[in-house]
Amino acid sequence: MGSAVAASRNLVLILTDNVLDSSWCLEELRAAVASGVNVVLVTREGARWKDAQGHPTCLFPPDHLVARLPAEVRPAFSRKSVQHSDEYYAAFVGQLMAKISAGTAPGGSAARGGGLAAPDEGGCTSQVAMPIAPSNELVMHAPAQQPLMHAPVQPAPPSDLAAILSALSGLQQ
Repeated sequence: MGSAVAASRNLVLILTDNVLDSSWCLEELRAAVASGVNVVLVTREGARWKDAQGHPTCLFPPDHLVARLPAEVRPAFSRKSVQHSDEYYAAFVGQLMAKISAGTAPGGSAARGGGLAAPDEGGCTSQVAMPIAPSNELVMHAPAQQPLMHAPVQPAPPSDLAAILSALSGLQQ
């Protein structure tokens, strides 16, 4: 498993409520960071992590949870994640493609300078890049499809990314 991840250009880690409890996900993340693979964090819409008081209010894994992870994977959490959004799906895909195209490993030039943002009163840090639709854009919902936002047509994602996006749209919280 580690060699397959190490041979990849990108690892898209979908941050769900319990992903940090998965030894398999952490092992893949460890292999990616150790090999200099570009790690793209995607925060699943609706995911929340517990603040220092145990309330599930954080939009990104807070410092106290990241500190409990193996030291080798912590650099991946110094970057902003892409916020998955069903409502602004086109903006989400655009941000995801930009992160994948940037292709920098954790700690590289795309990493946030100075480490994590200062936590709020509950210990939450804001590491989420929110996809926001321009206010003058019309959000349309086509029958039996993801909500579509009026946006310039972008080239189709590579087949492996298309599979990731398909899996992401079917995730249950």
